[in-house]
Amino acid sequence: MCRPELPRGVAETLTRLLVLRATALVPHDAVGTRFLDVRSLIGTGAAPLHPGAIAAYRALHG
Repeated sequence: MCRPELPRGVAETLTRLLVLRATALVPHDAVGTRFLDVRSLIGTGAAPLHPGAIAAYRALHG
């Protein structure tokens, strides 16, 4: 979650970092969870994705 005013480049960089380094950030007892699936990464319910996050997901996953 971030404020809409967060610069797009910052949101994109943070999103890339979180996605690409997720295995180092996920606790070992959470192994096997499905949150790293692309569909669940972008499934935010009623909260819209930041434009920077959208750009990062598109660059990483098409």
